[in-house]
Amino acid sequence: MSKRIEKNICSKEFSDILENKKVFEWTLEEENIEIGDIIVFVEQNELQQTGRTLEKKVLYVFKDNPDYHMIKGVCVFGWKI
Repeated sequence: MSKRIEKNICSKEFSDILENKKVFEWTLEEENIEIGDIIVFVEQNELQQTGRTLEKKVLYVFKDNPDYHMIKGVCVFGWKI
């Protein structure tokens, strides 16, 4: 079953996602992101949320792979443009 996960991101990253310049993000694995989850990106300026949000469906997850010297507990995920 898919989950909805909110992530606060800075305005620059929010704009890059909005303009399809950025199609991946990394996070701590404690959120247990899986394929099919919906990520709700919440734009944040300094310490305040701006009220703008974007939703993306996770299509790819890469985590805990010692062959690529990844830091344990870090997850990289991507979505379709």
